[in-house]
Amino acid sequence: MRPLTRPILLLAFCLSSNLHTMAQETADSIASPPLTQDSLPKKPRGLVGKIIHYFQQTSQPKPLDKFDMSFIGGPSYNATTGFTIGLVGSGLYHLDPSDSTLQRSNITLTAQATTKGMFSLEARSDIFFPKDRYRSHALLNFNTFHTDFWGFGYEQNNNDSNLSAFTRNQIELRADFLFRLARNLYLGPSLYGTLFYADKRSPKCDELLGDLRRKERVLGLGLNLNYDSRDVITDAHRGVYLSYEQRISPQAFNNGGTFFTSELVLSGYHPAWRGCVIAGEVHARVNTGKEVPWCQFAQLGTSFRMRGYYEGRYRDRNIVEAQLEFRQHLWKRFGMVWWVAVGNVFHSAKNFLWHHTLPNYGVGLRWRFKHGVNVRLDYGLTHNGSGFIFQINEAF
Repeated sequence: MRPLTRPILLLAFCLSSNLHTMAQETADSIASPPLTQDSLPKKPRGLVGKIIHYFQQTSQPKPLDKFDMSFIGGPSYNATTGFTIGLVGSGLYHLDPSDSTLQRSNITLTAQATTKGMFSLEARSDIFFPKDRYRSHALLNFNTFHTDFWGFGYEQNNNDSNLSAFTRNQIELRADFLFRLARNLYLGPSLYGTLFYADKRSPKCDELLGDLRRKERVLGLGLNLNYDSRDVITDAHRGVYLSYEQRISPQAFNNGGTFFTSELVLSGYHPAWRGCVIAGEVHARVNTGKEVPWCQFAQLGTSFRMRGYYEGRYRDRNIVEAQLEFRQHLWKRFGMVWWVAVGNVFHSAKNFLWHHTLPNYGVGLRWRFKHGVNVRLDYGLTHNGSGFIFQINEAF
């Protein structure tokens, strides 16, 4: 589970911004005296005034030929990671300002550090080229974290006595470049690479890992097929998204043998009643081959799926998961979501057991950071407890 939970200062800033705006609109509706030098808008004074003014400006639409970059951050707390200081940046830009139908490209930057020794840097990017003939998606992540570990497979993972730990040091890269074949249909090559090292392992962790390598190097090449009719990928209100990727990781590029990864994502978005969007997603990932590196096993519980589970508490070669979410606009820049989800990790098709399916449900708060970009605070309930998620952009 990603940290950055209970961002008290962030919510306070957001609420202050909206209350300030509402008070101003109320006063204007009561009386509209002639403009004088004293009645002209004044520049914000003090730190709090500048912060309120800053967040008021972030939601205003920017010209298509401008690069719109904004930052938000603050302290938070999580029992697993301790106190966290985080900073998130969201950038929007347009590669063809003359075409207002083209989606804005985006970049998201995240940095966080905790009192329990976690540090991570992440960059995500979606680029829409002129006339939407090409698309590019990329992720670059560096993280080091002393994480808990329970082994592999449902039986080991569900056993509390298997709790152990190691320090995860990882650099991860994902990228694809897609060519438009027809309306909303894209195909193109994909690249994946990671360097992974499990350091400072507890004795129990070494026992669970057995003969598995503590250091892994993986490079994979694949082909990605996309069908995407979403109106806005960062905050979709309508449309369908289908992605299928087939990847091969040759023995020549890895520490171990050749293995294959197949990944499917299918999601849909439909307006229901006033201010409400119903969103659903199905996700599956299957690894095949004689020697699949354990750092490539599917992990249940991220900031995007099965929210609230400790990331890596349940892990195995393969995963199937689904979620249904109701997104309701409440007031001004605020909204709320409710979701239910299920997930199952398994070693192979013959090992899949329905009663190992794990439940997940929760509620979340949304605040519109800028047009098409939401800050979200989610609270998820799980088979093993609960957890908070703080992120930018919708979960899916």
